[in-house]
Amino acid sequence: MDILPTSAEFRQRGRALAREFARELGMPAGADWRRIWSHWPLSKANPESRLLVLADSEADSMVLNFESRFLRRWDGYALDLLGLVVEHGAPGNDPRWRVTLDTGEAITVQIWHVLAAATDVPAAAELRWSPTDGTSRRLLLLEEWEQLRAADQDKAVLSAARGMQAIRGLVRHGGGRPPGARKGRVWRRRDYLEWYREAGQGYARGGERLTLRDLGAAMGISDDTAGARLRNPEVNLPWPPEAYPEVWESDPEE
Repeated sequence: MDILPTSAEFRQRGRALAREFARELGMPAGADWRRIWSHWPLSKANPESRLLVLADSEADSMVLNFESRFLRRWDGYALDLLGLVVEHGAPGNDPRWRVTLDTGEAITVQIWHVLAAATDVPAAAELRWSPTDGTSRRLLLLEEWEQLRAADQDKAVLSAARGMQAIRGLVRHGGGRPPGARKGRVWRRRDYLEWYREAGQGYARGGERLTLRDLGAAMGISDDTAGARLRNPEVNLPWPPEAYPEVWESDPEE
């Protein structure tokens, strides 16, 4: 089944809800917003899964092809995101997602709200951001949760937590190259230290820790390969960095 409802009426309803929610979130009047939306749950078994991208103008409504790595994280979840189109590469620690539309155009969306809704249990995860309040995250359990058996209540809580992981992955890896990315070059020891200095500070401000997946994304390789390269005698850097600050915070020029 194609997950993208294509009727004009469906799009108009989605666009009207987005306009109302943009005002509620405090977006500037006339802002160039986008609503990125999966009406049905995404599926890693369906590589043709797609998202609807709605803009204030009907002519700007486009389809986004969802990349396989996101499908793995979002398998079984419906995604609903609202944000502003911003200049790619502009400085700032706001959550962003860089996406490529079916037209071939790439846009960077500053995320003001994103919801990951589990479809088999009454649970969801939510991230909100604003220039004044910063980032907030919460797990949502719907009223029906109280009527579930204890085991199913636990399942709903775990589903909400996995939804938050999917959101974190989208924000962390979706905005083009991660902080400190130097894809396509041979890394020396100093490159790892410089990457940690740059990327680690950004994630620390958000209360998160770097993972080997972050390093691998910056290098354009898998997390397993990134870990193996750290163990190379010419590099010899222990992981995780926060356990060895005397090593990772040393001067890369030394």
